[in-house]
Amino acid sequence: MNNKSISETITEFVLNLKYEDIPPEVIDYAKLLLIDSLGCAEAAIDEPHAKQLFEAISKKDSHDEARLWGSDIMVDLDDAVIYNGSLIHGLDYDDTHALAITHPSSSVATAGLTIGEYLNKSGKDIITAMIAGYEVLLRLGSYANGGLHDRAFHPTGCLNAFSSACIAGKLMGVEPLVLRNALGICGSQAAAILEFLNDGTDVKKIHPGWGIHSALYALDYAGYGFTGPIKVFEGVQGYFAAHIGRTEGIEEVFSDFGNRWYTSEIAFKFYPVCHWLHGFNDILFKMEEENSFGADDIETLECIIDERVSEVGYAAPDKLRPATEYHQRFSLYYTIAMAAYKGRLGPKEINAEHMKDQGLLDMIDRVKIKVDPDAYVPGAFPAQLNVTLKDGRQFCGSQPYEVGNKKNPAKKEHVLRKYYDNTLDYIGKDKADKIVEDVENFETQTNVADILDNLKR
Repeated sequence: MNNKSISETITEFVLNLKYEDIPPEVIDYAKLLLIDSLGCAEAAIDEPHAKQLFEAISKKDSHDEARLWGSDIMVDLDDAVIYNGSLIHGLDYDDTHALAITHPSSSVATAGLTIGEYLNKSGKDIITAMIAGYEVLLRLGSYANGGLHDRAFHPTGCLNAFSSACIAGKLMGVEPLVLRNALGICGSQAAAILEFLNDGTDVKKIHPGWGIHSALYALDYAGYGFTGPIKVFEGVQGYFAAHIGRTEGIEEVFSDFGNRWYTSEIAFKFYPVCHWLHGFNDILFKMEEENSFGADDIETLECIIDERVSEVGYAAPDKLRPATEYHQRFSLYYTIAMAAYKGRLGPKEINAEHMKDQGLLDMIDRVKIKVDPDAYVPGAFPAQLNVTLKDGRQFCGSQPYEVGNKKNPAKKEHVLRKYYDNTLDYIGKDKADKIVEDVENFETQTNVADILDNLKR
């Protein structure tokens, strides 16, 4: 590390990274992540939280700096990122990095496109900055490796101020000292708590955008000479000492910049629920297809979970009878029961009205949860499911790696199918196709105006 601080190492990598330095397959993967993110955003525009934020932000006195996606409304840049990030993350349908336990594109894609539009940057500049942001964010999250969750912090909201400062700083062309100081300043602004898990409230949806908001202010202040701690990450009273209680070995995580590309390790989501819950549905649907049984045939569904997933597997009222859509997204009881009962688990299956369906409630009561420490798979979201049918037949299945993990890769056609499911009803095939075409040729785009125009309904 040549005695450089972590913030100096990050600054050097980010500001020196060139498009040509990035392997083509990493660029292609980042493009697919962006297509998926735009589909998630489009599908969330009519959600209550999006309408509330839109009303609050659009009524403010503001400068015409960046648009609220899906509209022609232009607002202050630091407000636009909060709304746009809430669209990508609002349905919990956005991608995840399992080791970092963070949802990277909700902030990376938001920062890249929103700030890129404001600065009139090219697609090549934006995708380069985004990948720099992914690489920083995912290294920080991978070092924490669950430590933030253990202390009730939400990594997506706790870490993305740092990566957003890198994206914005690179697009703005700031000097190294400015970015280094901005990272130091972000260390005092990067925080988000998990209490929403206990009452099903909305705040998680603004965590991606709030990190970008913090980064923009940090860069602004640093640009005028305001300083932040050089050892913001590894210092004895720095970010990781405060948030997870350790700093040992952090230098190793940043020793392979440009050699290992974490961007390609991000997993797509194919259900709009907590990623820890996905594997159980995959196993169930495969069992049903191979053994020709359905909801009426099921006696019990036994889910084997590791201790990390206990917060979504407690037999508590909010898990057994989730009253809000956010409780539903974080209830293993609800999600596996809904998958069994309806034979699908998409955005329409997350709705408080479903709790009036006695058939669904009966299915929830057939779900059993067992905690097994041996079920843990490092850097993955594993699942084990035992199904007992009313006729006595039993089936056991396991999926150690979630779909989208490098050891269980997602297929491009499945990502595109999800994207079109999320967009066709709102913008039509012509616009949806044009967004895909423009993103797939992102390096040739002089700006992002066409892409954002086609998000409008």
